[in-house]
Amino acid sequence: IIRIFPYCCSNRYRQKTLIRVLISLRKLHSCYEISTMKNRYLFILLAVGLLTLLQLFKSFNQFDGEEGLNQAELIDQPQISHLSKEETVVPSDHGIQNKIMQEGELSALNPEHLKNSSSDKDPEPEPLLSSYANTSSSKTAWCILDKKSTSKFFHFPHALQTLSLCWSWFQTQKEATDKCGLYFREKIGGFSGERDWRQNLLKVMGCQYTYLKPPESDLFYHPPKKEVNERRYFWKPEDAAALRARLLSISANQISPSALHIGLVDRKKTRRILNIDTIEASIRKEYPTAVLEMTTMEALSPIEQFRFWSRQDLVVIGHGAGMASMIFLKHNSSIVEIFPPHYYLKGFWKLGKSMGVRNYGYFNNVTDPEADHKENTRYFAQRVANRAVDLEPPMEAIMDLVRQAVSEGPSTR
Repeated sequence: IIRIFPYCCSNRYRQKTLIRVLISLRKLHSCYEISTMKNRYLFILLAVGLLTLLQLFKSFNQFDGEEGLNQAELIDQPQISHLSKEETVVPSDHGIQNKIMQEGELSALNPEHLKNSSSDKDPEPEPLLSSYANTSSSKTAWCILDKKSTSKFFHFPHALQTLSLCWSWFQTQKEATDKCGLYFREKIGGFSGERDWRQNLLKVMGCQYTYLKPPESDLFYHPPKKEVNERRYFWKPEDAAALRARLLSISANQISPSALHIGLVDRKKTRRILNIDTIEASIRKEYPTAVLEMTTMEALSPIEQFRFWSRQDLVVIGHGAGMASMIFLKHNSSIVEIFPPHYYLKGFWKLGKSMGVRNYGYFNNVTDPEADHKENTRYFAQRVANRAVDLEPPMEAIMDLVRQAVSEGPSTR
């Protein structure tokens, strides 16, 4: 099986993922003491079957990343003000009308139109594509997205690492133009429909997107790979505040400015907070005048998630991708994040720092969370198992963090 790898896999990411599968299968081999020749043949057949399924899985054809790149492998791309002259500009009379992402209006692009794109020779059709034509004389500020400026763009928390940088750059171009857009120079994972978190964020930003090359006279920015991988997020807290203000301007969201708003977020499948009802009762008893909301992100549409986070002063939540919507928290808000045992990734803390949001974490009484995480997530199978467990933190430990967050918050509370 190992010898087949270079021939069945076209990039390093696939090879690395399949190696992890084999390592996990090898552990099963040892665990269940597969000793007979018949069982060994079944084991090999199972491995080959999994490799085949992974090879056919569609997502492996949409990206060419690698998890856990070393810093030496990161490519730092500088900001650019124009596109390469080697690319052919798509004429503006190809008959495709420009579409702005408003009120959910999206246009589908015919596969034959992709022949005019500057992407690969044989691109895969995307489920939803917007088109762009230079129908006005005003310029548009474009953020260029490709494999060098994104990291796992198909996964919305990773896509946020790039989109937040794009938004910060858009804010610096306000004097030159009020139009913004995303230019997908390569196929890195398209939008999937109305419940696509990234697509709804773009709607809030008021930006369009295209796979066709815009005019060279427009403004362009290519997010540096180093900033994306280091999770720099927003350049300054004012950029996050501007994004939240835009959400409030286009959606009805009743907020009482004098009351303390506390949100409790649970999950439906893994990492459920088993004692969330006890935590809710304790918070209601300690802060009887607070407005308390309890929900799950799975039960809300992306826009409803954005509105939920924009109302809160404090959110208690288990670690997970649903925390990406914290970009709509108000300045100086707080998050109490409950981590699973042996799984302590503090990536969202960098997002909070870029927004002026304070993060508090429950680390299961571990004195050195980073060392514990490194020791217990050496293998991919360990990582998956650690982050899948349900959570049941001590109620008093969570209440201590809630009290600390409220006391360190704005005095108007």
